[in-house]
Amino acid sequence: MGQDVSYHSLFDFKEISQGNVADGNQDHFELFAQDLLKAKGFYVERSVTRGRDGKKDMIVSEVMKGAVGEKKVFALVSCKHNAHSGKSVNDVIFDNVNSVLQQYDCEVFIGFYSTVVSSGVEEELQRHKDSRASSLKGYHIVDRSVIVEWLVETAETLNVFKRHMPVSYRRYISSDSFSGVYSEVPTAACHYCGVDVFDGFDGNVHTIREVKYQGFSDCVEVNKIRDVYFTCSEHADIRKCDYSQNFQGSCIVHDKSKVLSCVSPLGYIKKLMDDVRLIRSGYYSFDDDSFRKWSNLQRALFYFVSRSVESPSKNLFISRFNNYHLK
Repeated sequence: MGQDVSYHSLFDFKEISQGNVADGNQDHFELFAQDLLKAKGFYVERSVTRGRDGKKDMIVSEVMKGAVGEKKVFALVSCKHNAHSGKSVNDVIFDNVNSVLQQYDCEVFIGFYSTVVSSGVEEELQRHKDSRASSLKGYHIVDRSVIVEWLVETAETLNVFKRHMPVSYRRYISSDSFSGVYSEVPTAACHYCGVDVFDGFDGNVHTIREVKYQGFSDCVEVNKIRDVYFTCSEHADIRKCDYSQNFQGSCIVHDKSKVLSCVSPLGYIKKLMDDVRLIRSGYYSFDDDSFRKWSNLQRALFYFVSRSVESPSKNLFISRFNNYHLK
């Protein structure tokens, strides 16, 4: 194993092309922002366009739910990609921002930045938010640390990470910044070709369940997990065998999940707790071999979820459990 590395150093935003170099990729950062915001649940109302002043704007929306109804809130997204120079964002030309807010009926400003922002930026935004003459009702700064947090949050955001920053993604997945309780990196062989599906996380986890009903009712008599196995992306749709021959008189249910969705922290804990709840309720049961496979899967996946985090931000993984006070 190599030397442990700083968590944040795994993420190199210089993989994303510069915006001031006319090489055909100058909109890369804005497209990255658009994809990540979509993965976070925003709807893109107006895609990346370049205005008359040369600045690029994007309009997104989010549905806010309250006790008496829902409201669709529109936000202006402003992107600045200073990772190549390392400079902080120290200005927001608000005359332009305010006119765009009014033009597109936006209430919120989102600053999406690959570096940090100076205190003056937030002070300026707060000043305009407090002004009665301004259309601004709220703002959110998505700087480097927030983007890092978002990239590893769900299977959808991990896909954005993998697509736009492939070198960093590979470094993150294979880094030695894990919990320290494993002696080596786990592997998972495709049932058909033996390829390690943890190498790139392009494969699938398959769960085979035997379901038997009582007579012609909807009441489940048997819901037993009979097999757990892996396939690479090339063999994703090939069935391992005809299980109906093995469990005649039962309905065979074939569940398939992307490995990538299982190694995101939120995806992992959600799926694990869902399974535990179903096992505890008696809805799921196992035979000895399938339980061994399921248990080994959880232990293997935990390697990729339990990586150590250097000086985590207050919103990073640990905060997902801040309401749990176990004694």
